[in-house]
Amino acid sequence: MLPPSVQAALSRPLVGHMDPTLVPMLEAISARLRQTFQTSNELTLAVSGTGTAGMEACLDHTLAPGDHIVVAAAGYFALRIAELARRAGAEVTLIEAPWGQAVDPSDVERALAQSPARAVAAVH
Repeated sequence: MLPPSVQAALSRPLVGHMDPTLVPMLEAISARLRQTFQTSNELTLAVSGTGTAGMEACLDHTLAPGDHIVVAAAGYFALRIAELARRAGAEVTLIEAPWGQAVDPSDVERALAQSPARAVAAVH
């Protein structure tokens, strides 16, 4: 059972990531993010874009050219993370499993033992 407030929200028209009415919403979200993360930094912001834009923002702000990342990939979006990391100049170790199956955690451990990484990425 959905609460009436959720049903009402779902009945409203969708707002795209380029819609001008989204700007005030993003400003309110940013204010709450600052409160949540206990910061007064005005550059705390929500990314208005696709999921790929969010992944790219995370990678670009985490990795520097030459950094090492291990990506556990069992599908399309993890492969996209690997490609975005490569474009950011990172050295990518890709550990793959067939689509729909889990990457073996011991494979990730072995990769990290061979070469420590700044980050490990996976899609759940």
